[in-house]
Amino acid sequence: NLGRLCYVSQAQKHVYMYWEGGIMDFDEIYAKYLNETIDFHKFKGWNSNGIKIVELESETDHGLSVADQCDDLAEGDACYLIGISYSKVDGVLTDFIGRLQNKNMDFEETKEFLSDADVIGVSKSGTYPDEVLEMLEETGAILVCSAGNDGDEGVTGKLKTIGISVGAIYLKNGEIYREGYSAYGDDELDFAVLHGFREGTSFASPTLMKMIACIKQRYPNLNKNNVYEVLKSISVDAGELGFDTSFGWGVPVLPEKIEMLEVENTNKPNKIIIHHSATDDDNYANDYDSIKWYHTVSKGWNDIGYHWLVEYDDGIKIKEGRYEVVEGAHTIGQNSQSIGICLVGNYDAYEPTKEQYATIRKLVSEIRLRWGDLPLYRHSDFANKTCPGVKFDMAEIDYPEGISEWAKDGYNYVVANGVSDGQRPKDNVTREELWTMLRRINE
Repeated sequence: NLGRLCYVSQAQKHVYMYWEGGIMDFDEIYAKYLNETIDFHKFKGWNSNGIKIVELESETDHGLSVADQCDDLAEGDACYLIGISYSKVDGVLTDFIGRLQNKNMDFEETKEFLSDADVIGVSKSGTYPDEVLEMLEETGAILVCSAGNDGDEGVTGKLKTIGISVGAIYLKNGEIYREGYSAYGDDELDFAVLHGFREGTSFASPTLMKMIACIKQRYPNLNKNNVYEVLKSISVDAGELGFDTSFGWGVPVLPEKIEMLEVENTNKPNKIIIHHSATDDDNYANDYDSIKWYHTVSKGWNDIGYHWLVEYDDGIKIKEGRYEVVEGAHTIGQNSQSIGICLVGNYDAYEPTKEQYATIRKLVSEIRLRWGDLPLYRHSDFANKTCPGVKFDMAEIDYPEGISEWAKDGYNYVVANGVSDGQRPKDNVTREELWTMLRRINE
């Protein structure tokens, strides 16, 4: 569709392209597409220094091409290549090898190497055993998966549930088009980017990998959910407004600075305030998206009013709202000195579940580790309301009765990190001693 005519030798040492009346060798071709990608996605001024990028692939021609493109888009540390092989015997993973250059690693060694990765690419679509998926998810790295080259047959990048799937685009006369082979459909595709010299969504993935690495380098405290929201905020709509099945959330383009992250510290929290949405499952404001819509569209606010929201979405999920350093919009007179947490549901009518209490207890501990020993309040402590509901028991999410002052930091640490449920602090060993020891060992 672009009038390309290429000759590629078996060893790929002699590559020529007829382009608008001229002949280019391999280096010229590579540079042409690389510069097009750099210019369109605006990589200039960004770098990924200090960010660890790993491509889950061996040092084949395909893997080396992915790593080279990732390295060449912007200054930064070199992309590692790790090829993995394994067998499954009676459902058990065996003969696992992670190959890094000339070194073979077993499962635990591979897991250890990946544990401090920031971005992991899976450019070759396919399935992986549960053990490998669990290992990748536990790293905390941002996973980037190619969408696959099956067009309208759908996305084959099977890591969509724990990663970001990316499709391929091309430019023609300044317009953005989806490559015909690039898989799409339903809600499986997240974003789409240029693929550089080589065809295939495999070579779109290093573009997004490098972009994420650059964002992480400049804004190191972002987690996976934060990065996903940032990518949405900097994406250009190439199809329908917002999400569509051909381009996902659109085509990310790096700005000079990411406005949503250039925030002024307008909040000095000295307390945590708990809310409920006072809505049921069949109510229009029954999840993060609908509540954010109500606050931003109906009320005209610039963001959802809470800093955190806990909802039920195929399991209990914690959703981040405003950054904690930004003044909230949840409690009149307290918004510039508090962190607001909202639990979706109507707890005037029924009690939260044990799982909901445990989720908020963990979230409160995480906040206290960041901000110190902030006291908990009900919204009703500052307003003529029942919020967070007459059946919401604040004792279920605060320090357990009888805990010693010196053990509170240890309590927050083990609860925030899932080491303990934080209950029964006076049990033998005692638990508060164990918490404090674990905290001190980690330090």
